[in-house]
Amino acid sequence: MKRKKFMEYIRSPEATLTDLLTNQEISTSGIFIKKFNEKDDFLIEFLLRSDSILTLIDSLVIYSSPTPEERMKEKVPSMPYTACEILTSNNDNRFTSALMAPSAVDRLFSILDRPAPLPESTVACLWYKVVANLMAMRETEMTEYIVNHESTLLPKIIYHFGSECILNLLLSMINTEARMDEIHR
Repeated sequence: MKRKKFMEYIRSPEATLTDLLTNQEISTSGIFIKKFNEKDDFLIEFLLRSDSILTLIDSLVIYSSPTPEERMKEKVPSMPYTACEILTSNNDNRFTSALMAPSAVDRLFSILDRPAPLPESTVACLWYKVVANLMAMRETEMTEYIVNHESTLLPKIIYHFGSECILNLLLSMINTEARMDEIHR
Protein backbone atom coordinates (compact mmCIF):
# COMPACT_ATOMS: atom_id res chain seq x y z
CA MET A 1 0.00 0.00 0.00
CA LYS A 2 1.48 3.28 -1.02
CA ARG A 3 1.98 5.98 1.59
CA LYS A 4 -0.74 8.18 0.10
CA LYS A 5 -3.28 5.34 0.08
CA PHE A 6 -2.33 4.43 3.66
CA MET A 7 -2.84 8.02 4.83
CA GLU A 8 -6.18 8.27 3.00
CA TYR A 9 -7.30 5.05 4.66
CA ILE A 10 -6.54 6.11 8.24
CA ARG A 11 -8.37 9.40 7.65
CA SER A 12 -11.49 7.52 6.60
CA PRO A 13 -14.22 7.30 9.30
CA GLU A 14 -14.95 3.66 8.41
CA ALA A 15 -11.32 2.62 8.79
CA THR A 16 -10.64 0.02 11.45
CA LEU A 17 -7.38 -1.07 12.97
CA THR A 18 -8.25 -4.73 12.33
CA ASP A 19 -8.65 -4.04 8.60
CA LEU A 20 -5.47 -2.01 8.56
CA LEU A 21 -3.35 -4.61 10.36
CA THR A 22 -4.73 -7.57 8.44
CA ASN A 23 -3.90 -5.87 5.13
CA GLN A 24 -0.94 -7.87 3.83
CA GLU A 25 0.52 -4.88 2.00
CA ILE A 26 0.62 -2.83 5.20
CA SER A 27 1.81 -5.57 7.52
CA THR A 28 4.75 -6.43 5.27
CA SER A 29 5.66 -2.92 4.11
CA GLY A 30 6.67 -1.48 7.47
CA ILE A 31 4.75 1.74 6.76
CA PHE A 32 2.57 1.34 9.86
CA ILE A 33 5.48 1.31 12.35
CA LYS A 34 7.40 3.87 10.30
CA LYS A 35 4.50 6.35 10.49
CA PHE A 36 4.04 5.59 14.19
CA ASN A 37 7.74 6.21 14.90
CA GLU A 38 7.50 9.45 12.92
CA LYS A 39 4.71 10.41 15.36
CA ASP A 40 2.30 11.00 12.51
CA ASP A 41 -0.62 12.95 14.02
CA PHE A 42 -3.28 11.28 11.88
CA LEU A 43 -2.06 7.80 12.75
CA ILE A 44 -1.78 8.66 16.47
CA GLU A 45 -5.35 10.02 16.49
CA PHE A 46 -6.52 6.91 14.64
CA LEU A 47 -4.83 4.66 17.20
CA LEU A 48 -6.27 6.63 20.11
CA ARG A 49 -9.84 5.90 19.06
CA SER A 50 -11.48 3.61 21.61
CA ASP A 51 -12.09 0.87 19.03
CA SER A 52 -8.39 0.96 18.05
CA ILE A 53 -7.24 0.81 21.70
CA LEU A 54 -9.49 -2.21 22.31
CA THR A 55 -8.14 -3.92 19.17
CA LEU A 56 -4.56 -3.37 20.37
CA ILE A 57 -5.47 -4.88 23.75
CA ASP A 58 -7.20 -7.80 22.04
CA SER A 59 -4.04 -8.43 20.07
CA LEU A 60 -2.35 -9.14 23.41
CA VAL A 61 -5.18 -10.81 25.32
CA ILE A 62 -6.51 -13.04 22.56
CA TYR A 63 -3.12 -13.93 21.15
CA SER A 64 -2.11 -15.32 24.51
CA SER A 65 -4.53 -18.18 23.69
CA PRO A 66 -2.84 -21.55 23.79
CA THR A 67 -4.01 -22.79 20.38
CA PRO A 68 -3.90 -21.28 16.88
CA GLU A 69 -7.54 -22.30 16.40
CA GLU A 70 -8.64 -20.11 19.32
CA ARG A 71 -6.60 -17.23 18.00
CA MET A 72 -8.01 -17.53 14.47
CA LYS A 73 -11.67 -17.69 15.51
CA GLU A 74 -11.39 -14.34 17.29
CA LYS A 75 -10.34 -12.57 14.04
CA VAL A 76 -7.97 -10.20 15.77
CA PRO A 77 -4.80 -9.11 14.02
CA SER A 78 -1.73 -11.01 15.08
CA MET A 79 0.33 -8.00 15.98
CA PRO A 80 1.18 -8.40 19.68
CA TYR A 81 4.64 -6.83 19.34
CA THR A 82 3.21 -3.83 17.52
CA ALA A 83 0.42 -3.54 20.09
CA CYS A 84 2.89 -3.64 22.96
CA GLU A 85 5.17 -1.07 21.32
CA ILE A 86 2.28 1.31 20.79
CA LEU A 87 0.63 0.84 24.18
CA THR A 88 3.90 1.28 26.09
CA SER A 89 5.11 4.14 23.93
CA ASN A 90 6.92 6.68 26.06
CA ASN A 91 6.71 9.29 23.35
CA ASP A 92 2.99 9.84 23.85
CA ASN A 93 1.29 9.73 27.27
CA ARG A 94 -2.08 9.87 25.55
CA PHE A 95 -1.89 6.08 25.21
CA THR A 96 -1.71 5.58 28.97
CA SER A 97 -4.69 7.94 29.28
CA ALA A 98 -6.64 5.96 26.69
CA LEU A 99 -5.78 2.72 28.46
CA MET A 100 -7.31 4.04 31.68
CA ALA A 101 -10.80 4.05 30.14
CA PRO A 102 -12.83 1.50 32.15
CA SER A 103 -13.57 -0.65 29.09
CA ALA A 104 -9.87 -0.73 28.20
CA VAL A 105 -8.65 -1.72 31.67
CA ASP A 106 -11.40 -4.32 31.93
CA ARG A 107 -10.41 -5.74 28.55
CA LEU A 108 -6.74 -5.74 29.52
CA PHE A 109 -7.44 -7.79 32.64
CA SER A 110 -9.77 -10.15 30.75
CA ILE A 111 -6.68 -12.29 30.12
CA LEU A 112 -7.32 -13.56 33.65
CA ASP A 113 -10.57 -15.14 32.45
CA ARG A 114 -8.55 -17.72 30.52
CA PRO A 115 -8.01 -21.19 31.96
CA ALA A 116 -4.96 -21.61 34.15
CA PRO A 117 -2.16 -21.76 33.64
CA LEU A 118 -1.66 -18.92 31.22
CA PRO A 119 0.71 -20.01 28.49
CA GLU A 120 4.25 -18.90 29.25
CA SER A 121 4.43 -17.19 25.93
CA THR A 122 6.06 -14.08 24.68
CA VAL A 123 2.59 -12.60 24.25
CA ALA A 124 1.80 -13.07 27.95
CA CYS A 125 5.06 -11.28 28.73
CA LEU A 126 4.09 -8.46 26.37
CA TRP A 127 0.73 -8.23 28.15
CA TYR A 128 2.55 -7.95 31.47
CA LYS A 129 4.81 -5.22 30.03
CA VAL A 130 1.73 -3.17 29.10
CA VAL A 131 0.16 -3.64 32.55
CA ALA A 132 3.45 -2.88 34.36
CA ASN A 133 3.94 0.26 32.27
CA LEU A 134 0.41 1.36 33.06
CA MET A 135 0.99 0.72 36.77
CA ALA A 136 4.19 2.76 36.67
CA MET A 137 2.66 5.66 34.73
CA ARG A 138 -0.73 5.71 36.47
CA GLU A 139 -0.09 4.38 39.98
CA THR A 140 -3.02 6.07 41.66
CA GLU A 141 -5.59 5.18 38.99
CA MET A 142 -4.40 1.58 38.73
CA THR A 143 -4.42 1.18 42.52
CA GLU A 144 -7.98 2.53 42.58
CA TYR A 145 -8.98 0.13 39.79
CA ILE A 146 -7.51 -2.86 41.63
CA VAL A 147 -9.14 -1.85 44.92
CA ASN A 148 -12.50 -1.25 43.20
CA HIS A 149 -12.32 -4.65 41.47
CA GLU A 150 -10.62 -6.52 44.30
CA SER A 151 -13.43 -9.02 44.82
CA THR A 152 -13.27 -10.25 41.21
CA LEU A 153 -9.68 -9.48 40.28
CA LEU A 154 -7.79 -11.02 43.20
CA PRO A 155 -9.37 -14.50 42.94
CA LYS A 156 -8.43 -14.55 39.25
CA ILE A 157 -4.86 -13.50 40.04
CA ILE A 158 -4.61 -16.23 42.67
CA TYR A 159 -6.08 -18.74 40.19
CA HIS A 160 -3.21 -17.93 37.81
CA PHE A 161 -0.58 -17.78 40.54
CA GLY A 162 1.64 -20.33 38.75
CA SER A 163 2.14 -18.10 35.70
CA GLU A 164 5.34 -16.08 35.63
CA CYS A 165 3.66 -12.99 34.21
CA ILE A 166 1.10 -13.09 37.04
CA LEU A 167 3.85 -13.44 39.66
CA ASN A 168 5.50 -10.39 38.11
CA LEU A 169 2.17 -8.58 38.22
CA LEU A 170 1.80 -9.36 41.93
CA LEU A 171 5.31 -8.05 42.59
CA SER A 172 4.47 -4.87 40.69
CA MET A 173 1.26 -4.49 42.69
CA ILE A 174 3.15 -4.94 45.97
CA ASN A 175 5.82 -2.43 44.93
CA THR A 176 3.18 0.07 43.83
CA GLU A 177 1.34 -0.31 47.13
CA ALA A 178 4.60 0.15 49.07
CA ARG A 179 5.39 3.34 47.11
CA MET A 180 1.87 4.64 47.70
CA ASP A 181 2.23 3.96 51.44
CA GLU A 182 5.54 5.85 51.48
CA ILE A 183 3.95 8.83 49.74
CA HIS A 184 1.04 8.99 52.20
CA ARG A 185 3.17 8.79 55.33
